[in-house]
Amino acid sequence: MAKSLNRVDLLGYLGDDINIKEFHDGTSVGEVSVATAYSVKRGSGEWMEHTEWHAVVIWGAASASEVLVNGARGRLTGRLRTCSWEVEGARDGHSATASGGLAGAGAGG
Repeated sequence: MAKSLNRVDLLGYLGDDINIKEFHDGTSVGEVSVATAYSVKRGSGEWMEHTEWHAVVIWGAASASEVLVNGARGRLTGRLRTCSWEVEGARDGHSATASGGLAGAGAGG
């Protein structure tokens, strides 16, 4: 059987300050939204930009909380986790979350 790889590499901008939770054992986890964008050329020749928002979980984020602020540019390398749920009388829900470590962050621009 061939090996597979679950890897996500996001380079984008933080949509808010990171929300950090610290545990009794000293570990920390942060949650934040990251925006990435791509452009598509329409039939008319006009370019249209599309922004995607990604839910991101960053382990060990407490030490970088000063740079993980709204508008900061960051690169996350990790893996994609998906989950599904059912709500009676409503549409089923699905989500994908990138989980990993921050490879770098700095001021937006």
